[in-house]
Amino acid sequence: MNTVISLDGILHLSPVVARGYGLLVGLGIAAVGSALLERHMASNSAVIIAERIAMVTKIALPFLLTGGLVYFVLNNPLL
Repeated sequence: MNTVISLDGILHLSPVVARGYGLLVGLGIAAVGSALLERHMASNSAVIIAERIAMVTKIALPFLLTGGLVYFVLNNPLL
């Protein structure tokens, strides 16, 4: 098996790979954004709101990741 790695191959992603990267980047932005919002609320003495943000994030991110991965697998044209 002869695999050639080129700059053109790296810069032009297939739609499946681009959706996978989009899924991971989107979840990362959601996790970092919720952590920043939680920290901001906790520093402004809105501790109850910060705790709720942490609780929602702790519950929502695993479901979003699982749902996103299921969506990614079901829409994979190679299957």
